[in-house]
Amino acid sequence: MSGKEKRASEKLLKWALLVLALYFVFQRLQQVSYQNILAYEWKNTAPILLGFVFLWLSNLALDAGIWKSLSNLIQRTKFKTAVQNNLISSALAFVTPINSGEVVGRYLMPFEKAKRSKVPFLIFWMHYGRLIAKLFVGSMAIGFLVIAKHLAEGWVVWLIWLLVVLLLGVVFFQFDKVQKWLSGWRLKSWGLGKYLIQNRPSVREKSIILGLSAAKFVVYNAQFVLLIFLWGNPAVSVLQVLASITVFYFISSFLPSIAMFDFVLKAAVAIYIISPTIADESLLINISFSLWLVNVALPAIVGMLLIFKHDLQNRIKQIFSRGSQYEL
Repeated sequence: MSGKEKRASEKLLKWALLVLALYFVFQRLQQVSYQNILAYEWKNTAPILLGFVFLWLSNLALDAGIWKSLSNLIQRTKFKTAVQNNLISSALAFVTPINSGEVVGRYLMPFEKAKRSKVPFLIFWMHYGRLIAKLFVGSMAIGFLVIAKHLAEGWVVWLIWLLVVLLLGVVFFQFDKVQKWLSGWRLKSWGLGKYLIQNRPSVREKSIILGLSAAKFVVYNAQFVLLIFLWGNPAVSVLQVLASITVFYFISSFLPSIAMFDFVLKAAVAIYIISPTIADESLLINISFSLWLVNVALPAIVGMLLIFKHDLQNRIKQIFSRGSQYEL
């Protein structure tokens, strides 16, 4: 399959999942009486909203911390620069197919020209760290639910899964051996030398990336939990709600989606996975949309304003053009 056919199939899969999600949500809403957030009884409004804003800012800060840590591998980067680049990348991912805009956004970092070829290396480690963090945190949440719901038959499956995740974690920290393998004749024959940074990230740097990624995943889940307790009345403990939401995000994060309509897919997954004792269908849809608005749409809007403020349109066109010096 050629690269063009692969991209077309990925795009088709995302649109197919979106259509299925819309159909599923519509079918479930036919069975309940939809309520908007203004119809709910807002409980403990001030402390919950303050907590939500704190978590939202923490989410942005952790995301910037991850990118700053990675950018420091090739050039010292200010925290403010990392925040701005994340916002710009979010804006470009929001309006481009298969989130390709994020890659373009990373090339807008103020790196020296000779170091721009390392950008794919940084992007790889950012997403690799997020993947391992989601696997680990999600596995812990699944284990908690197995205990809380007394699912004796689920113990063996969970322990096998946990063992696989731990092995993947070992691979994450030992990945430098793969880089050394690539540094032989394969480096020249595949032309990978200009993209890699030898012996980096170190174990300490990997630990920081993994820790920040895990914290970001937990914070994102906690936002969902706060809104459930603001507008809903779950019949289970806070920890069980958090574990359920973590499992929901863990599963939904592996489904391909379109940033502009991501909340639809997440709402469908939430309705399917989360028990009615935690939240009803309309509440899950409202929360999914609210989180999408705050965590996806709002940063994208701010990022777009930054693009126009710094007049980056021409640089973006250069990156998208064929024969670009950025070597996409």
